[in-house]
Amino acid sequence: MEPLWLQHGMLSFSSPDVMRFLSQKVPLSGRIPARFARPLATDLHRRAEVSDKANRRYLNALSQVDDSTRLEELIRPLEQPRQWNGRRVRALHPFQTDDNRLLV
Repeated sequence: MEPLWLQHGMLSFSSPDVMRFLSQKVPLSGRIPARFARPLATDLHRRAEVSDKANRRYLNALSQVDDSTRLEELIRPLEQPRQWNGRRVRALHPFQTDDNRLLV
């Protein structure tokens, strides 16, 4: 399974060096050298654990934020026309269908 994900990553990110973090280049075919196949699988499990713990800490910290500012107040500056490169540009309205497509 890893060769398919590796090949997908290399094609999606247009980089033959996706696995440079292992200090090894991997050919575009996606074949992982045998010596890396086993550590990669165990490393993925460890990375998932670390990411999960980091996300839990982040969400816990975020849950402690006490801010009564309404979303309307936060986005009000976005909904005002601005000057950009010497020209007036229209405001962004994130909750209108056309502008929402720009953000998704």
